[in-house]
Amino acid sequence: MMMKLYRQEAANLRMTLIAGIVSVDDVVQWAESRIASLDEYDDELTDLFLASKTTPQDVEPMLRRLGQDADQNDAIRFLMGRMHRALLENRSRARDFARLLDRLWIENRNTISEDLNFMAGVDDDFCLAEQGTYGTIDGAIDYLIEQTKQFNNNSEPTDAASAIRGP
Repeated sequence: MMMKLYRQEAANLRMTLIAGIVSVDDVVQWAESRIASLDEYDDELTDLFLASKTTPQDVEPMLRRLGQDADQNDAIRFLMGRMHRALLENRSRARDFARLLDRLWIENRNTISEDLNFMAGVDDDFCLAEQGTYGTIDGAIDYLIEQTKQFNNNSEPTDAASAIRGP
């Protein structure tokens, strides 16, 4: 079966949804724009489009299915670029981002790309700083910002993905 062209976009969008960078409304707008661009009816996109009155927890599995054949490392890189920009605007989001990166690393540790291996220690940096054992919270935030900076160009949306621009 040939991969649908929007699979990677769905995987990228899922990552930004679980990070709280985009909303369910953003996902619905994206689904609407993809439906309008298709020549034939697509059940999965239509279901997503109709999910406007649901929660991110309800929409996430739908995006997971849509993006199941996508490159998860690329989706994580996309997320990193979006995280970088979000952190530059609001450093207080760093702790939640670090927890998410730890979870993603655990879920994908057998297939994670070498350039993403730093994810394994980011949450530990925050934990150690919070306990007063090593480092500072500001230092952990600065490290996360520095590490995500290298992925900033990975998060530039294409025309087809313009609905997921966000912060």
